[in-house]
Amino acid sequence: MEPTGRFEDWTRWRARLIELFYRTREIARDLERAYGDDGDGLGVGGEGAGDEGGAGRGERGDRYDRLGHASESLARETFRIMVFGDFSSGKSTLINAMLGKELLPTKENPTTAFTTMLRWGDTPGAELFREQNGHPETVSVDEFTRQVELDLYDGQNDARSPYLYGVVYWPFPLLASSVELIDSAGTNESVAREAITLDFLPKVDAIVFVTTAKGAFKKHDQEQYLNLLRTLGHSDIFFVVNQFDLIRKDSDREGVRKRCAGIVADYTDRPERIFFTSALDALDAITDPAAGSTPAGDEVTRLYDALAQFCVAERSRIKILRPAEVLRREVLELRQRGARRRGLLLRSAEDLQLDLDRKKETKQSLELTVARIETALSAWVEETERFVATEVENHILKVLPDVEADWLADLPKKPSPASVPRNRGERWRAEVQRVDDFLDQRLQRELYLFGIDPKGLAGSLATRQEMLENSLPPLLRDYEGQLAGLRTALLGADEAADARPEPGHLDGLITGWSALTPQPVVPGLSATSMAGSGSIVLATSGVAAGLVWAGLATAMVAGPVALALAAVGVPIVTGRLRRRQVRTNAAREYREELRRAANEIALRYAERYADSLRAQIETLGGELNRSIHETIDDAEKVIERLRAGRAEAERHGRALAEWEESLGEIENSVGVLVKEVLDGLR
Repeated sequence: MEPTGRFEDWTRWRARLIELFYRTREIARDLERAYGDDGDGLGVGGEGAGDEGGAGRGERGDRYDRLGHASESLARETFRIMVFGDFSSGKSTLINAMLGKELLPTKENPTTAFTTMLRWGDTPGAELFREQNGHPETVSVDEFTRQVELDLYDGQNDARSPYLYGVVYWPFPLLASSVELIDSAGTNESVAREAITLDFLPKVDAIVFVTTAKGAFKKHDQEQYLNLLRTLGHSDIFFVVNQFDLIRKDSDREGVRKRCAGIVADYTDRPERIFFTSALDALDAITDPAAGSTPAGDEVTRLYDALAQFCVAERSRIKILRPAEVLRREVLELRQRGARRRGLLLRSAEDLQLDLDRKKETKQSLELTVARIETALSAWVEETERFVATEVENHILKVLPDVEADWLADLPKKPSPASVPRNRGERWRAEVQRVDDFLDQRLQRELYLFGIDPKGLAGSLATRQEMLENSLPPLLRDYEGQLAGLRTALLGADEAADARPEPGHLDGLITGWSALTPQPVVPGLSATSMAGSGSIVLATSGVAAGLVWAGLATAMVAGPVALALAAVGVPIVTGRLRRRQVRTNAAREYREELRRAANEIALRYAERYADSLRAQIETLGGELNRSIHETIDDAEKVIERLRAGRAEAERHGRALAEWEESLGEIENSVGVLVKEVLDGLR
């Protein structure tokens, strides 16, 4: 299928915003070069402008690097659509129809061994991953297909694929429009493979849930899939009742429509998001034009258009408007710094040096305030780590009775016939392992849901977040007041007033930083777009907001999947074998092992959570110290200019004015783009 106009709008908006990021980056580079030690670089885009080394690495290269990372992140931004459901529902055929090519295997009895992501690539290729965050193995598409089609058990050898997930690259028009399709292995797979699915779920923009017309939305679908999606916070679900062409009678078709519409109403308030399709008819119409179209096949086109409209209309608010706001703040920060420099040039070198010497104690006091902020944050994280460990351990102990009473009841009564060994002893061992694996999955999911539940850990941590937000403002006010006083002393009251940052930007920084609870799913806040799983764009000045989009700050929200994995990494069970009541005994011993391991699981969970936050303290402290040193450095460099003569100072002032004018043009362009996007979303 060819990209619709809506996807083309998105591509155009993104390209314009990337261009504005790059223009701002070049100005930031020139501004830094003007104060570098290896040249003045005073012309806007002038001599030496292309020499990246002149930016002056370290603090002086931070903004330049940050803007570069931000534009690269935006260039990688995509719309992620996950196709969810049992392998026999026709998921792969539906994806093939949307791509217009038989790419994914669609045999009757394969086991979809792992989650597959389809991305744009100039040439076909694939990558396979053995570990969730491991290094990929580059393979051909044929080898990828072979791994996907592995049977669970061939009667003699366990032939399960060793890979957890894969990525296929192909030059499909749809993928060129910044779309990624994810063929999910679903849930109730192995612990590691289910973790892949759970890890992807918070990062996708839309869910396409596929079921078959014969037996649509059976109890298994609702209990294992739809309820999970709803619990995780996904409301943007597109429901596909596939193989609708197999329902021959009109009266039967009408009955299926009514029944499905009634079930879907429990999961969405958008009744138009249910599609009665034949993915095979749609694929045949594309690959063999002589086959002709059918009403059920045409429904796939309607699904595609609905997905395109949703992604662009709904997700552009996050994927375009948020980075546009980041850029606006970054531009504002650069303009303010330019204004401060021009204000400094109006003074004499002697007077400026005198005031700078007088403010050495202020500089030291500011650095001490930053250290106090870091200490307060460190103490909060340590206390929170202990709190989380206690909460998680108590929750594990609370759910222990459920292991036998509820969890075991959900285990399928019989394993797949192909996976049953012939030897009786091996069958017992295989059954114990099956129970262990299933209960490990339930434990992982239990911890995941506990982490995002407003009535669970997320709700408890909200109180601790409020404590942090209430305790830090005095320190932040002290910092802002001292920094403003330093700038006023160096610039003079009038100039300083024009060059101050937006009010409350540090409050925004710390509020965003302290959003530490594992949150319910917010579809669209992807890794590539927000520089880390679950991370958020901070309501701050350009400096701090750009920190997130640059990729210099990792996720501020510790993802519940990662936390659950930390827990599941603890061995819960040992080898067990009972000749009678294998399942019951296995579950009972699992429960007792879980009781003994609860403290270790909780400690590891809390440690993983806290470790993801501690690195941010250093980042925050560095950001606050950078503002101090930037102010002092600017004054010292201006003194050098002034001592070089008034002509040199005036030349530098003119260059600063040119840069400010260019930044003003960029700011106006950002405003025009935002208006166009908002108009397009109406």
